Amino acid sequence: MISQGRAIILVDLIFAGISLVCGTIACTSLVNYIVDSIRTGAPASLTIPWIIATLILLGITIYSFRKIESTPIRMLVIILVFVPQIVYLLMDQTIPFPDVWFMK
Repeated sequence: MISQGRAIILVDLIFAGISLVCGTIACTSLVNYIVDSIRTGAPASLTIPWIIATLILLGITIYSFRKIESTPIRMLVIILVFVPQIVYLLMDQTIPFPDVWFMK
């Protein structure tokens, strides 16, 4: 019984690793596209291979995330995929932030 529980945790960790790697690559790619679009003021150029690769990575991320049965591991994956992207956006000094009426 104990070995079965360890096997389930091991499988969850493997799926978590796959989800982290694919999700991080896909989110970084999407964030870089958004930052380039904001920086230039026009939509950045899209290529068909980039779109296909991003969709494949997102599909693998979603599939492996749904295979994780442990809720704490799921929460850890969500945090480790999205928090670095948020920090990257907050620390990027090249994005012009618009004037907001309530900050005046």
